[in-house]
Amino acid sequence: MMEDSPKLTLYNFDDPQYDNCSYVLTSPRSLKACSRMGVKPVDLLYTPPTDQDHQICHLLYPGTLCSRLHNEQEDLRHLKLKLCLEERNRILKKEQLDLLNKSSKENTVDNFFDNSQMDNIYSSSYGDNKSQYQFHEYPKTAWMENSYEDKVSRFKFEERMKELREESRKLRLDLKCREKNLLNTMKSAAESSPPYSARSSPKREPLLSSLEKKSASLDSCNSRKEKLASRSRGHLKLTPKDQKILDVMKSRRENERACCQRRQMLHHQWEREKRQEEMVKSTLENIRRKMIRVANLKSEKNLNEIWEEESKKLEDIDATTPADDGSMTHRSDQLLEELIKKEEVRVRMSNRRKQKKKHQEEKLQDLTREEELMKKMLQEKQEMDIQRASQKKQTMVANNVAKMKKVNTERFNKYKTQKEFLNTQERDICESLSQVLAQQQGQVMDNLEKLTNERVVLQKYKRKIFDKRLERSRNLKHQGEKEKCCGRKAVEELAEETQQKVQTHTCSAHMKAQKAREDRLHREISHASNMKRINTYLELWKEKTVEHLSEKEKRLEEIQAAREQQMNEARASAHRSMILRNKLRQYYDPNNFDKKLLEAELYIKMGSGIQTAAKNLSSFSIS
Repeated sequence: MMEDSPKLTLYNFDDPQYDNCSYVLTSPRSLKACSRMGVKPVDLLYTPPTDQDHQICHLLYPGTLCSRLHNEQEDLRHLKLKLCLEERNRILKKEQLDLLNKSSKENTVDNFFDNSQMDNIYSSSYGDNKSQYQFHEYPKTAWMENSYEDKVSRFKFEERMKELREESRKLRLDLKCREKNLLNTMKSAAESSPPYSARSSPKREPLLSSLEKKSASLDSCNSRKEKLASRSRGHLKLTPKDQKILDVMKSRRENERACCQRRQMLHHQWEREKRQEEMVKSTLENIRRKMIRVANLKSEKNLNEIWEEESKKLEDIDATTPADDGSMTHRSDQLLEELIKKEEVRVRMSNRRKQKKKHQEEKLQDLTREEELMKKMLQEKQEMDIQRASQKKQTMVANNVAKMKKVNTERFNKYKTQKEFLNTQERDICESLSQVLAQQQGQVMDNLEKLTNERVVLQKYKRKIFDKRLERSRNLKHQGEKEKCCGRKAVEELAEETQQKVQTHTCSAHMKAQKAREDRLHREISHASNMKRINTYLELWKEKTVEHLSEKEKRLEEIQAAREQQMNEARASAHRSMILRNKLRQYYDPNNFDKKLLEAELYIKMGSGIQTAAKNLSSFSIS
């Protein structure tokens, strides 16, 4: 399993080509470092926030607080990774020292080992892939700068975590207090300020609350910045990485302020347009009502004049009494002709009334059509605004994606260049080590040749003179062979021990990788359950919003029905007033009545204007 799977260390586990791998880490040194620091390898992975999590976080908290929490999590992850890398470098240094000590001890016993035996021991202890277990592995990474500048101990790490938690708790309390104070001030201002229209007031409240939250979050950011600045002036030294982070946070804050200002400007512009539309609607309704009133008054005046003329003619006829029968017949003929003329006049008046009614109905239809056209235009304008906003959002998302792709490609290219540089350095070191080993082997071979030559010379001299010394030398040779056998046996035992250690190490690494996989599966299951809960919450929220909108539509329909009832009642009251006026005219003398009407109209025009006079005519006629 370990041979087939790629070697994942703390330097390359975050590479995008290992996203679909079943293990987080496979190298034994990095796993050992994580276990010593008490960090799970899954916690070192970068987990970007999804769109749904981002939306839910924005619903629960303001936008700046969400980004701040995410940045704190990322800082904590980088700290853990830095500690693990330092621990891994310590382990590597210890292994290098142990290997150097072993090599210095083994160089004293070079007479007992050949070059082939050393190669066998090296291959059995470190496997076939010698490049995987080299003496030097570099601490540089593609995402961290100056990893050896300031080492953080476990105690300092815990102290820093406590400080960050206390700061976050204080900031949350400040935010809550500011939100409460702002809400109280807004309530008092709403009570003291004049009431707005019923349509615009409910939509304005959530927007104001969101703006208040954003301003409160900005104030909290400023207070936190001042605190951090005061601390950093005192005893903290900013690294270049921290300076870059501060610059990025400043740019983000400026962008957020600009976005808030733009939103406020758009909100005010939308309110102005809405007020203008309402003013246009109200003016159109007033014009329509004035036109209807003028038409009604003109028709009533014409009818009154005709009836007055007819009544005068009848009075004149009654006043002239008949003297003779011939004159009576002549007058009866005249009366018949007058009656015929009156009927014709009535028919004409009825036709005129019908035409006027048709004309009024056509005007009403035209006005209704104009209102419908205005509504359609407003709807189309709103749809166009929504489409433009969606297009802007899509372009913003596409730009952000392109920027992220550029950043990722740049990081990947940097990582590639660093990796190539490291590989070249490793090759140079391997070549230098091989040259040193070759020189040492040449020296050993030269020493062996010298020794053999000296032995041959000594044996030639001593064979002639000393036979006993030859026997002693043979005994010494036998003893040397025995010692060589013992040394070989010791070497074989050492090789077996190293093989057993490697097997146990691989088993432990396999078990740790299995644990990491189980932890990852458990997290995925918990994430899926959380996502289901979130989806159910969103569905419930959608259902509630649909019910709320249906209730609003019902209320609007009820209001329209009530308005229609009021209009019908007003028309009925106007009809009653007309009937009463006609009765009063019949009851009183018409000449005096007309004079009183003219005096009342002149008085009203002098006092309260044309519109109030038209409204108060009915009340004056009744009194």
